[in-house]
Amino acid sequence: MRRALVTAGLAGLLLVSGCGVRPSGMNTVASAPVEAQVMTDDQVLSEIDPNVREIYLLFREKPTPVVRFVGPVDDADLLLVLLDGPTPAERSAGLSTALPPSVSLVSAERSEQGVVVTLGNGGTPLGRLAEQQIACTLMTPDHTEAMVFLYELGTQPRLLACEY
Repeated sequence: MRRALVTAGLAGLLLVSGCGVRPSGMNTVASAPVEAQVMTDDQVLSEIDPNVREIYLLFREKPTPVVRFVGPVDDADLLLVLLDGPTPAERSAGLSTALPPSVSLVSAERSEQGVVVTLGNGGTPLGRLAEQQIACTLMTPDHTEAMVFLYELGTQPRLLACEY
């Protein structure tokens, strides 16, 4: 009986005293970066489901892979998804795009040499981040780098490579 009382007393003491860690008063300022959550999911899903693809949006001014369930699509369709930009939920999570709304896709064709992309943007060249979004989005689903030849109507063609 004495043993049961001592055990109950110790258990009660532990409950009252807690673990000794006091609340820090820390406030949540932002959610975890979307990048870490998305990359892990897509690396697994793209091997299982060909309907899962990545597009690259910007998170804190850095191209970041975002999983999209798009069905079997070709490069032109995937670029149209990219040109649509982030969804409202992605925007609220801090994702953005460097691709201006004025950009239009003229064509995207894959060959053994790479992907030839032709865009219309009123003769204004895209910035580096927008180019990176395109180059990274056009990598194959297994993240094999693809050479992307970008032709913007009214500007000089250039070769892009994903740096992320």
